[in-house]
Amino acid sequence: MSLSFQETTDATEGGAEQGAALTWKAFGIVAALVLAVVLLDASDGVPNLQDIDDLLRAVQIRQLFGGKAWYDLVIDGIAMPEPYVTPWSRIIDGPYIAIAHLLSPFMPQSEALHVAYLVWPPVMGLGFAVFSTIVMARLLPAGGKLTFIALFTTVLLMTFAVLEFVPLRIDHHNMQILALSASLAGIALWTPAGGLLAGFAVAVSFRIGLETLPLIAAFWAALTLLFIARAPGTAPVFRAYSLSVAVFSPLLTLIFAGPDVLWHVENDVFSLPYNALVVGFGLISAVATWTFREDHSPILRFMGLAVPGLVLLGVILYLAPGLLNGPYAVIDPLTRALWLSHETQEQSILFVVRNGDITILTTIVEQTCIALFASLYTIRIVRSGKVFPLVVLAVALASFFANFYALRFIRFPAGTLTLFVPTLIAELLAGDSAMRKRYLAIFVVCFACSLGGYYVLAKALPFKTEPDAITPAQYLMYDKCPLSDYQLFPHLPPGRYMTSSRIGLAALEQDARSMVVSNISYHRAAPGIKRMFEAFYGTDPATRKEALAPFDYIAFCDYSPDMRKDFTPPPGTLFEAMANDQPWPGLQPVAVAGATKLHVYKLDHASLR
Repeated sequence: MSLSFQETTDATEGGAEQGAALTWKAFGIVAALVLAVVLLDASDGVPNLQDIDDLLRAVQIRQLFGGKAWYDLVIDGIAMPEPYVTPWSRIIDGPYIAIAHLLSPFMPQSEALHVAYLVWPPVMGLGFAVFSTIVMARLLPAGGKLTFIALFTTVLLMTFAVLEFVPLRIDHHNMQILALSASLAGIALWTPAGGLLAGFAVAVSFRIGLETLPLIAAFWAALTLLFIARAPGTAPVFRAYSLSVAVFSPLLTLIFAGPDVLWHVENDVFSLPYNALVVGFGLISAVATWTFREDHSPILRFMGLAVPGLVLLGVILYLAPGLLNGPYAVIDPLTRALWLSHETQEQSILFVVRNGDITILTTIVEQTCIALFASLYTIRIVRSGKVFPLVVLAVALASFFANFYALRFIRFPAGTLTLFVPTLIAELLAGDSAMRKRYLAIFVVCFACSLGGYYVLAKALPFKTEPDAITPAQYLMYDKCPLSDYQLFPHLPPGRYMTSSRIGLAALEQDARSMVVSNISYHRAAPGIKRMFEAFYGTDPATRKEALAPFDYIAFCDYSPDMRKDFTPPPGTLFEAMANDQPWPGLQPVAVAGATKLHVYKLDHASLR
């Protein structure tokens, strides 16, 4: 792309054809296909992508529905011994609470919440279908159509994104994907109203969490580049977006997290430093759109944005240098080494390829080929004056490359990069026989080279941990009882319990109000996880006594004989004694009627070794 654009054709070249493509029929097809994938996954009642985030979110929503204050972000039942303050705002909780309140006059509260968990994710899936259809239609070349085959192929390739909208999948990722698709739809409209929608969606994404920060940065950078390069129609869109995100970011923070968060300096919530940056960047961008005329050079525009932007960034980082450490700065070296470094979702996508996951390998190979074709198409179409595809491509590529940093990003390229698929199919079908053969040959070469390249690279790269290498610390971390034992938790003696992370979460799930647990497997609970490792996994008696000092009991789940053969606890540790069902000074067994694997010990701190 050249540094400036010539006013050749209308900025919405092909608008009539795209308007024809954007029909209720297209919406209906995408919505039906999305719901078909959702219902297929929901048929067994267990979401394919369900994880511990869903479980903790359900606890947070249940406590809010049970009377907890809107701005009280402490999750009751956890003491590390410090309270556990969630980094999750109420923006995810709100719709579930609203639906449950509407239903509660007609059914018990627990059933009302369950229905809300079933209903709201698919509703968000329909919103995702609408926004995605808008983007796909606007990306089409002149004369292109959203055919059923193209839409079917696209939704199929979107599976990792679509599965986030399954009933009971109440984690924050589905709303993140919905917000991301709304921001792309807004920018695809390429109008001031679309810019307002994009800014609002970006503000929502920030309020959900910082996970999509790299994608939002790519979005903002691409839009800024178009303004600097004087792309046709950019100024009013950029102005509307900038003002929208500057207004809605602090407003949503105030509504869904409260004034304490708005004025607090924190690393993993959209707090004061992030609000200041977004509001500041938004105002700088908006002022630039009024200040610079069409004849002002790209260099002048660049300096007008870069200088105040860098000054603002420098001031924020000077006042809050901890932001450079990221949200995982709370995790101490011991917890990082024994827990976080072994979490698969924190590894590169190539780690899973090394483990022999053919589905993941095929996914990144297919996305590589789409990225190549989408990049070539975008370069060509942007030169013709239709510029918004550059923003969509920037977000798509950022989400794709984020996969190689951490597997947790896998859902985002599935929802963004695949938006180019109908366009690529339309391009293929519009060409003559020779062009189709050339495209297919390029695709085959790209697929084969990527397939071999990623596999070789995955095998060659040095990873800190090897796939399938489960450590004894992981057996401790996810110490697990059968459900029948978990259901006994509400009847255990009241007190503070040192537990494994999985038992801690199970106690919250069972609403065992007599139990206050030491930790759960979330980064904010790192102080409690560290105490658990010091108590169970360490060999120093003084450190062990200090770690256990705030607690009254230990709750521990026994291992089956077959599982016990798979790991060897560190010798001389409390973990070794409990795993082998051996006595330990200072641990007094407490009888639990009906327990099969659950063991409870009362702590006698005076005689504890």
